[in-house]
Amino acid sequence: MLGRIVLAAVAVLLVAATALQLRAERDYEHGRELFAEVSEEGFAPGVAERAERARDRLERARSLRPGVTALVAQAFLEKNAGRAAEAEALARRATEREPENATAWHALLSTSRDADERARAEQELRRLDPLRYGR
Repeated sequence: MLGRIVLAAVAVLLVAATALQLRAERDYEHGRELFAEVSEEGFAPGVAERAERARDRLERARSLRPGVTALVAQAFLEKNAGRAAEAEALARRATEREPENATAWHALLSTSRDADERARAEQELRRLDPLRYGR
């Protein structure tokens, strides 16, 4: 009897974990779609609400999803929205969380306003992906 209870509890935990990951994936995809729409329209004043919804979805995905995919997407959203300091901070956090992730370093290179930090990002990109960045 105890074995069945434990097995049922494990099954419930697996279903809950799967549901959270599915929710994070849906939030990420929806945030990314909104970001693409907003970017295409050039962050005009009339699209501010959609930009905020994209930001909310990406933040929620970030809180539920391991890795830096949503963090990097949000960094580019903030960059394109003209929020340079926020974009830099998010990209910096991505490189700290996953220092072996070329996408995170690319985000930092694209958002940083500091020449030394950009040089470090270029160095890391050449190290991590020499075929693409090894010029």
